Amino acid sequence: MVFKIITRRSGASPLIGIYSIFSTMSKYIPKVLKFDQDLDFFVEFKNKKSRMIVDSNKWYNVGLLAMKKMQNPEYVHMIIAGLFAEKSNLISYGDKLLKTNFKSLSSNELAKVFQKVIVQLEKFNYYDALILAAEFYHELFSKKLKKILEKICKNTDISINEAYVIFTTSQEISWVQKQEEDFLKMLVTYSKDPSQIDKILDSHLKKYFWIQYEQEGELVKKEYFVNLLSDAVKSKLNPKLELNKIVEKRKKLVDRQKELRNLLNMSSGEEHWFSAATKLMFWKFHLREVKIRFYGCTDRLMKEIADRLNLNKIQLRHMNCEEITKALNGNKVDANLLDERIKYSVVHFHKDKADFLIGKEATEISNQVEQEIDIASIKEIKGSCASQGFAKGIVKQVLKPEDMTKFNEGDILVAYMTDPGIVPAMKKAAAIVTDVGGITCHASIVSRELGIPCIIGTKVATEVLKDGDYVEVNADKGVVKIIKRK
Repeated sequence: MVFKIITRRSGASPLIGIYSIFSTMSKYIPKVLKFDQDLDFFVEFKNKKSRMIVDSNKWYNVGLLAMKKMQNPEYVHMIIAGLFAEKSNLISYGDKLLKTNFKSLSSNELAKVFQKVIVQLEKFNYYDALILAAEFYHELFSKKLKKILEKICKNTDISINEAYVIFTTSQEISWVQKQEEDFLKMLVTYSKDPSQIDKILDSHLKKYFWIQYEQEGELVKKEYFVNLLSDAVKSKLNPKLELNKIVEKRKKLVDRQKELRNLLNMSSGEEHWFSAATKLMFWKFHLREVKIRFYGCTDRLMKEIADRLNLNKIQLRHMNCEEITKALNGNKVDANLLDERIKYSVVHFHKDKADFLIGKEATEISNQVEQEIDIASIKEIKGSCASQGFAKGIVKQVLKPEDMTKFNEGDILVAYMTDPGIVPAMKKAAAIVTDVGGITCHASIVSRELGIPCIIGTKVATEVLKDGDYVEVNADKGVVKIIKRK
């Protein structure tokens, strides 16, 4: 058994997001893929940071089974259709939560609402888990696409990386992209009639209140968009020109995709893989937006439960679902135990359970993680090209939205993974480098939209590259060279 860290996060507690996705994965992936072993995940929480740990050999074998399933167009269609249906359900229930007066509910009623939140997320995460199985960490889906491109791009002037980027970029528009367009349209309206600004800001906030929430956090207030509007006016941003650029860029993408398809002779089987890739890439990005919005919709619910149990929100998020339900029905809560979990704990996800480990049990899991490479000796790191280009700049780690305050125009953004909440920093970045990611990741989609170099799947970027390091990013080759340490 070889335990490896498959991803890290900053500022993430067990509930609700991490609990939901890993419990769903351990419960359903073996059943759907007919994997004949238990699939356990361990998530370590320490000093407001988390590490996700898995038996890497098992996870790789799961990936192989998932890729066999992906060969079948009906399987891909089942995932997409399921996401469509459960997206509607999640949005609908989220809207209901926004309108609910939780203070008027009994503790028993509150417990039932919380249980339904978990059930709704599990239904949606069922399909997310099937995508993750084919790509996350081992990147088998990406490797399959690149192997096809090596074959069909041979003896042509078309680079594998260009073809990979073009064919795996979706023409569908995400909510984050729509927010950007709506913001530019708001600027156009403001320039014509400033008296309408309060009305359009209120409308914008109603749609995008969740934009910086992540798995937990704070819902944005009107002032957030007021400040963005003020900065755009001060910088003399031309919204009509920017909107035209977006339209033109998408047109060029469509034209180039058609051109490459005509130049490269794909078989029907090869066409299937790239068709699946563009669909799944959009959905892997979009389902995160849908979930983040839903997490935002649960914010008042979680605060009310915390108040009823005389806990702070971090303590509450270090309980499992069964404990919360029992506590709302009268069981006593040990706040000291929750504080111990916050300080250091490991959640073991297996079958239908999520057990907290503390003390010796937790450290035993951590001690089994394969030791990573000697950081001090590394002069360069490698990953996969998500968006082509070349850049040099100063490293700034952005692990949570609060880190954006230190980020300057032209810096190199380094993260575990990117989320909608750090898009403002991504717009300033000369390049983006992440620990994890594949064709379906947020960093891939946003970097292409912005037209900046991006390298994903380095596995060690946040460990090796520190604030102040001066680096060279060659995304075409998937290489980051350290020119000078801070």
